[in-house]
Parts: sequence; structure tokens; C-alpha cells
Amino acid sequence: MIQLYSDWKTVVLGLLGVVVASMLPFGRLAAAPNLHGQIVSINLEQVRRGLAWVYVKYARSPEMFAAERDARHARRGLWADLPVEPWLWRKKHLSQVKEAR
Repeated sequence: MIQLYSDWKTVVLGLLGVVVASMLPFGRLAAAPNLHGQIVSINLEQVRRGLAWVYVKYARSPEMFAAERDARHARRGLWADLPVEPWLWRKKHLSQVKEAR
């Protein structure tokens, strides 16, 4: 079973490009996501588009909370419906899988 909107991120993030920022030791590259010529935060972009929740336990950025508030108000993405928090959805569905065994 898949949670609603969980596969949309792949489609949207497929529009991102990558800008190589520098060469790291051992031949690794440091890169930054690029959308329409600007460096972006993938996490913030998902929240802005209504494709992800802000995980309150770990989030520290006021910009992230504002992006979620705006997405909710505009009913973008998952906010168009009555969404279920991913951590609650997983808890419910994992317990159902365990019960079925």
C-alpha cells in the first residue's frame, strides 16, 4: 500500500538540474540542486509545492514553516485533501501488516 502523493516527488524533482560546486577528496563531487537557473533546497521546494510535510521535531527554519502554511492555505498538493501525517500513516499501516502475518 502506498500513501497518497508519495510518488509525486519523483516526478517534480525530475525537473531539477544539478550544478557541480566543487571537487571533494577521492574524486567525489559536491553538487547543488538547480531549478530554473537558481540553487534551491529540495526539502523546501517539496514543502512549497505541497508534496511534503515539515517534520516539526527536527525543523528549525522559519522559512520551512511559512512554506507549509502557504501550501496549506493555497490547498496545494496533499493539502487539497484531508491528509494524514506520514508518521501516523506508517504506524497504522505497519501495524496492519504485522497483524496480517
